[in-house]
Amino acid sequence: MTLELLPNEVIIHCFEYLNAIDLFNGFDKLNYRLQNLIENIPLCFNFQRVKRITFDKFCNKIVLNPNLKQQIYSLQLSNEIDTCGQIKSFLSLFSLNKFCQLRSLTLINVNENEIEMLKLILPSLSNLSYFCDYSMKIDNTTLSAFSLPNLRKLVVGDVFDCSLFTEKATFLTHLTVAHCPPMVFEKLFKYAPMLKYLNVKRLEEQNWFFGRILDLASVRTIYLTQLNLCIYELELEHIEILLREKPNLKILILSIISQDKDIVDSNRWQKFISLHLPHLHIFKFYFSIKLTCVYSWVCNGPFYEFEGQFQRDFWNKQHHWHTVYQLEESSASIFTIPYNKNDYILTSHTQLNCQNILIDTSNLFDNVTNLTLSLNGISKHCHTPMIFSNIKTLVLKEEHDPKWSDYIVPVIESIRSSKLIMNLFNLQHLDIKRTCTIELSLILLQILKETPHLSSLSIDRIDLISLLTNDELCNYFSKLITKLKIRDYTHWGSNAFNSLEQVWNIFSNIKQLKCYIDSLNDILFLFNHLPKLLNLTVVCDPDSDDDLQLWLQNNISQLNANFFVDTYDGSLNFCSNKSI
Repeated sequence: MTLELLPNEVIIHCFEYLNAIDLFNGFDKLNYRLQNLIENIPLCFNFQRVKRITFDKFCNKIVLNPNLKQQIYSLQLSNEIDTCGQIKSFLSLFSLNKFCQLRSLTLINVNENEIEMLKLILPSLSNLSYFCDYSMKIDNTTLSAFSLPNLRKLVVGDVFDCSLFTEKATFLTHLTVAHCPPMVFEKLFKYAPMLKYLNVKRLEEQNWFFGRILDLASVRTIYLTQLNLCIYELELEHIEILLREKPNLKILILSIISQDKDIVDSNRWQKFISLHLPHLHIFKFYFSIKLTCVYSWVCNGPFYEFEGQFQRDFWNKQHHWHTVYQLEESSASIFTIPYNKNDYILTSHTQLNCQNILIDTSNLFDNVTNLTLSLNGISKHCHTPMIFSNIKTLVLKEEHDPKWSDYIVPVIESIRSSKLIMNLFNLQHLDIKRTCTIELSLILLQILKETPHLSSLSIDRIDLISLLTNDELCNYFSKLITKLKIRDYTHWGSNAFNSLEQVWNIFSNIKQLKCYIDSLNDILFLFNHLPKLLNLTVVCDPDSDDDLQLWLQNNISQLNANFFVDTYDGSLNFCSNKSI
């Protein structure tokens, strides 16, 4: 009743923030006024992570009410495991060129057949201003598909052939590319001369000696204000070439992994920025030097020498670009505060050093959501100022250490009481990558007590079976885990599936499962014994005599599920049509 006191303009503005699925579920047919508003506003349909039964329901709604096509301005479709062939199903029901108001299109995990269909459809989407598909590699036919008059933001996959950019220039202002070499990088600005934002997820040489003859005539890019680059195995002189002629750059985010020690030459960076990037205001970087004998190099002094250079006034006082130094067993790194990546690996060899004691480092790792942690690393760092407060994915691994038993008590105590290393409250996924020891159950039990939102577990079959002797741990598994991935490196010929019978009894709340099977008939077994199972991904013996198509023909009706084959790893994927 309070909502209805608001004027239509305010309600419409609020509705624009809602996924159309939630909008219809919450307000459709509630009363005449709200119904009328829903029927006359732009709609955003985001089907990512939507259950198949919900997806089918709304597709049917669009079929029965064709006018909805004229309202949809944003559409997101996914082929991820839990959505099961969503893109193919949608394209088989609808032609995208009938969605005449479509402005934004996002596609996730598109397969090759669907990409070919999209190349034919995209040129007709004249109003499209945003397109995202990391699966789509740029070629001549793809480029012509993106020659759309209103397209301004584009996210695509790999671009390797610089001869492709012979098409007329586009009006793109934002471009994200998954992977390209340096020669293509410069050509991107000829293809899109009005770029304001460019993000290259992986920029690297395709051949060792290509960098030795790198000779780029840099294109002057006067519109570019933000540049994000993740660079592998380039020398600093070549990186400088790539960064020149960008005079209006205000934001630069760099991640560089190289064997060139000049990458961490702060004097050279200072001179380059002062000369070529006069308007640079935000500079976030991560520089990592890979060395075969890094400890020898550090002990001889150069590491600490450049450590002092990055603490000079240009960095700290003039620009407030504060840095932290990190030493690993085979690499030395320097990065700006806060750490700008989502992934971080912490081992017993990790050493951090921040010389500027006036800088607050309490939020140093707030951006980290995926943490890989060695168990003996927890023991070493439990009393250091290193806090991971927003972890959603935790990967546990064991470093080979003959004194492993010495770490058990400190690890458990660290998790139980100090919480100096990580806050586990937001943890959603746990991945265990190690050879199981008897102490693992004690550590996991303590972790599970601190993780109310944990729902996903990945683990080796042997480790999982060994943990099932702990009743308290099994109770947590049964209560928390709804997504389970069982790795099995000795599955074929070992009758491994039969050894998991106890697992299916304990994980009765599983909704999503990935595992190896001995026979296609095991698929029926799983759907029959796991009442809440909605998404099943299985890998079967490639030498099996079972005829897949014949088996599906005889048994698919019993499954009440949709099915597709993942072309990447050959896995079989099933999405149940039952409602939970």
